[in-house]
Amino acid sequence: MFAAHLSVTIIGMRTGASNITEPLVWLPIGVALGAFLIGGLRFLPAVLFSSVIGMQWLEGLTLAGRLATALSGTAAPAMAAMFLVRYARFQPELERVRDLAWLLVVGIPLASALNAVGVTIAFLCCGDLEIDPTPFWASWALAGTVGSTILTPTALLGWAIPQRPLRLLQWAELATLVTCLTVACMSAIFLATDRPVLAPLAAIATLPLAITISLRFDRLGAAATGLVGSVVLLVAAVTGNGPFDPMLSSERLHALLGLWGFVLALQAMATLLGVSVAANNRQTAEIATVAARLRQVVDAAKLGSWQFDRARRTTHANPRFATMLGTAEALMVGRTVREVVSERQREEACRRIEQAIARGAGDVELECARDDGGIAWLQLHVTALADGGAIAAVEDLAERRREEAERLRLETNILHAQRLESLGVLSGGVAHDFNNIVMGIRGNAGLLRIRDAANELTRECTDRIDAACERAAALVATLLAYAGCGPFAIERLSLDRSVREAVESARIATPRGGRIVLLESDQDLQLDADPNHLRQLLLAVISNAAEGLAPSGGIVQVGCKALPVERREQTSVAMAEISVTDDGCGMDAATVERVFEPFFSTKGLGRGLGMSAALGIAKRLGGSIEIDSRVNGGTTVRIVLPIVGTHENGAHRNDMTPLVPSRRPIAVVVEPEVSVRDLIVAVLQIRGFSVREERTLERALSVTSQQPAALIVADGGRSVSHTLDCVRQARHAGLAVPLVLTTEGRDTLVLHPEDPQTVWISRPFGVRDFLDAVDATQRTHTVA
Repeated sequence: MFAAHLSVTIIGMRTGASNITEPLVWLPIGVALGAFLIGGLRFLPAVLFSSVIGMQWLEGLTLAGRLATALSGTAAPAMAAMFLVRYARFQPELERVRDLAWLLVVGIPLASALNAVGVTIAFLCCGDLEIDPTPFWASWALAGTVGSTILTPTALLGWAIPQRPLRLLQWAELATLVTCLTVACMSAIFLATDRPVLAPLAAIATLPLAITISLRFDRLGAAATGLVGSVVLLVAAVTGNGPFDPMLSSERLHALLGLWGFVLALQAMATLLGVSVAANNRQTAEIATVAARLRQVVDAAKLGSWQFDRARRTTHANPRFATMLGTAEALMVGRTVREVVSERQREEACRRIEQAIARGAGDVELECARDDGGIAWLQLHVTALADGGAIAAVEDLAERRREEAERLRLETNILHAQRLESLGVLSGGVAHDFNNIVMGIRGNAGLLRIRDAANELTRECTDRIDAACERAAALVATLLAYAGCGPFAIERLSLDRSVREAVESARIATPRGGRIVLLESDQDLQLDADPNHLRQLLLAVISNAAEGLAPSGGIVQVGCKALPVERREQTSVAMAEISVTDDGCGMDAATVERVFEPFFSTKGLGRGLGMSAALGIAKRLGGSIEIDSRVNGGTTVRIVLPIVGTHENGAHRNDMTPLVPSRRPIAVVVEPEVSVRDLIVAVLQIRGFSVREERTLERALSVTSQQPAALIVADGGRSVSHTLDCVRQARHAGLAVPLVLTTEGRDTLVLHPEDPQTVWISRPFGVRDFLDAVDATQRTHTVA
C-alpha cells in the first residue's frame, strides 16, 4: 500500500499538476483512503512519508506549501476513514452494499473536500499563483471525488478478495475477459480523437464485459474491472497528446470528460454489482446451509416433508415422505392432495386440510393410499405459506403405533413379572405358616410314638400321619422353590450324572409309546447345586415334555453341553445348556407366556406348580429357562445354568450316633411359634433337659455367658447372615455352648467345619431329626 501510494503520488505530480484540472491529483487521495480503511492509523507514517516525497514535484508552492499539501493529503483520508469506521460501522471487505454506499456517498467526498481545503489554504498562503479560492477548492474537490471513486473501491476489493480455489481454466477465463475489457476501454477513449460517433458504441461494448466479469467472479471481477478503469485513465493521462492535453478544444475536452465519467460509472457499476453478487452468494450459501440443517433435523426426527401450492399440487416431497407412501420422490411432484389421500377419507381429509391452512397452522390425521396398495396412517403438522400453499411435517403413525404396542407389551411383561413376584412372596409366606403347622402335627405324632411305643395301633396311626406330613412338606418345598427361598444345601455335582438320573426316573412315568433318549456328552460338566432341587428341576421339565407326546408315542431328546463364549449373554461365567426337545403337540404363544404361572395347567389333574418351581430353582442357581414351541411342531426347553470345574468332594459326614445325655442339663429355647416351641420343649424334656425360654437369640447368648447352659435351641430367623454374625461374635467372646439352629431354608445352608458345635436343621423337621441334631451337638461338646 505504501509503494502504491508513493508511485501514484510521484506520477500524479510529475504529469504537471500546476493545472488545477489535472486529473491525476486524486490518485494519492484514493490510495490513502483505502490504506486507512484497511489498516487504520498505523499506516499514517508511511502515507505521510510518501506524500511528502510526491509533493516535491508540485509546482507553484514553496517548501512549506508542499509540506502543508502533504499533510492535508494524509489527514483528510485518515479523518474520513475514522468517521466511516466509528459511525457507519464500515467493513473494508465490502460484503454489504451499505458499506459501498457509505464509501461512495460519504467517505470519498469527505476525504476529497477536506484535502481540497488543505490544498487551497496552501496555495493561498504559500503559492505563487493567483487563484480564486472557491472555484479552486471546488475543482480540486471534484477531481479528488471523481478519481477516488475508481481507485478506493479497487484498493479495498483487491485487499478483501477471498482465497478462491480457481482452476487454471478459470484463471485463463478471467485473464481473457480482463484483456477484452481493457482493449474495449482503450478503444473507446482513442476513437474519440477523430471518430466521435464510434466512441459511444465502443463504450457501450464494454458494458457486457464488465457485467460478465462481475457476475462470474463477483468481488474478484469487480476489482479487475476497477483496475482496468484506473489503468486506462492513467495511460490516457500520461500519453503525449493524450485526451487531457491542456491545448485541447473545449468541445473535445467536454467529450473526453463525458467519456471519463463513463469509465467512472463503469467502475462504480462493476463494484456495486460485484459486492451485490458476493452478498447474494453469501446469503445463498447461508440459506443452503440452513436448509441442509433443517433437512438433517427433519430426517433425524424421522419426519416427512410435504409442500403443495395454492392448487394443492405437490411441489416438494422429501425421500422419507415418499417412502411412507411406497413411491419415489420424483413421482410425488405434481400429485394433488386428493390423489394422495385414500378414497374413503378423501372429502373429509381435504376439508380438514383447508381448515388448517385457513387457521394458519394445524394438525390433521390422514389415511393415505400407498402405491403398493397398502394404507399409510399419517399425521400432518400443516403450516400455511404466504403464496396460498402450505408445507407440512409428516409423521408416520404406523411407527408410533408400533412403539405404543411395544410399550404396551413391555408394560404387560412388567405387570406379569410383578404378579409372579407377588405370588412368590405369597407362596413364601404361606409355606412359612404351613411349615409350622405341619411340624406341629409331625412332632406331636413323633411324641405319641415315643410315649406309646408298645401300642401297635398307635405306631400305625403315627406312621400314616408322618407320611401325610412328608407329602405336605414336599408341597411346601415346591412352593418355597417357586418363591426362590427354598432350603439349599449346595454340593458339587456332576451335571451329566444328574441328568442321567433324572432321565431314568422320568422313564418310569413316560406314557406308553413314548421314549426318552439321552444324548451322550463327551464333556464332564460340574456345578454347585442342591441335588434334590436340581433333580426336581430336571424332572419337572422332562416329565412335562413326556406328557406332551401324542397318544401314539413320540420321542423326548435330552442333552447337555457347555455354552460357547459368544452365546453367553453379558457374562463371563461358564454356562451349560440342558436341552429337552419333544415332538409332541406343542403350545401356542398364549400358553407359552403362562407356563411359569403358579397353578396354571393344561392338564385336568395338574397342580400347575412344576414349571413355576423349576423356574424358581433355576433363578436361585443363577440360571434361566427358555421355551421355544409351536402348535403341532413340538417344544424345546433350554435350561441354562452356571457350571464350574471338576472338584473332588472328599467331605464325609461325621458319625451321628446318639449319646446318653447328662443329668438334668439346662437347655435354652428361642422359638416364637407356640406349637413348635411346645414340641421342642417336650422333646427336650423327654431327653432329660431342663428348659428355660428366651425371646431372642441375642438374649439367649448373653444370658448363657453369665448362667452356663448345656444347649441352646433357637429359630435362625429370616436373616441367616445376621444369625451367623451373632454366633460368630459369641464364639469369639469364648462361648462354647452347643447350638441347634432351625431355619426356613431361605438361604443356603452352610456347614461350618470350624464350628462343629453349631448344627442347622431345616423346617419342617421330625422328632428323630431334631434328636439327631441334639445328640450331635452333645457328642462334639463332650469330645471338645
